[in-house]
Amino acid sequence: MSISDATLRTDVWTTIRSILVGKIKVTNTTTSATKTASVLATYNDKRPSLPQVVMPPIELSKNEFKFGENQGKRFINITIYCYYEDSVGVDQMANIVDSTIIDAIEDKTLNDIEMVALSEDSAFMDPNQSKYQLKTMVYTFLKE
Repeated sequence: MSISDATLRTDVWTTIRSILVGKIKVTNTTTSATKTASVLATYNDKRPSLPQVVMPPIELSKNEFKFGENQGKRFINITIYCYYEDSVGVDQMANIVDSTIIDAIEDKTLNDIEMVALSEDSAFMDPNQSKYQLKTMVYTFLKE
């Protein structure tokens, strides 16, 4: 992956999404049926399909500019929301997202940025009486 400073947000978002599409599969513990998650840019609130992964736009923060150089450090926060009907499935999805992103770092697909942090949070959602679990993961990458 080549990340341009001019298109930093788009390049990182597109790369992360492309490595996740088609890879996030959830196996129902009751029926053993497997479903592939949709990877979307926004949440579809009219008819939610599960499993679902939502990636909002990139959040970018910059520190002060370095002396004698044009750019300082940029922290790129990638938020990934995993939605499913039970906590076991949402944890399966989170494990696959983690391993897919780590694999991309190790095989140099994500070689222009360095991962420096990961935080996770879980919640129970009830929109339109469609109860499901949510896991939010925020990956922080550094680009100098």
